Amino acid sequence: MGIIFIAYGIAVMVIGIDGVGPCGATCSLNEALLRLLGQRNYGLAYGSSWAISGLLFCLFILLKTNKAKDGRRKRSSRDRRK
Repeated sequence: MGIIFIAYGIAVMVIGIDGVGPCGATCSLNEALLRLLGQRNYGLAYGSSWAISGLLFCLFILLKTNKAKDGRRKRSSRDRRK
């Protein structure tokens, strides 16, 4: 999932989007940002936000799985002592 976010963000930054893109409930906010930043900078900001959120999602998943593995290791070493 995070990799898809990163790929979409990079695609938006490199290829660019025409208009505000998929906005849903935040269309007015996206239109205001488009007018404020201009099309090129809006694409960079929009793509960067998707790429950063994907990176953070991947990092969260990696840290969560490593924590779960550490917990299983600790339990198994305690069981050996008994």
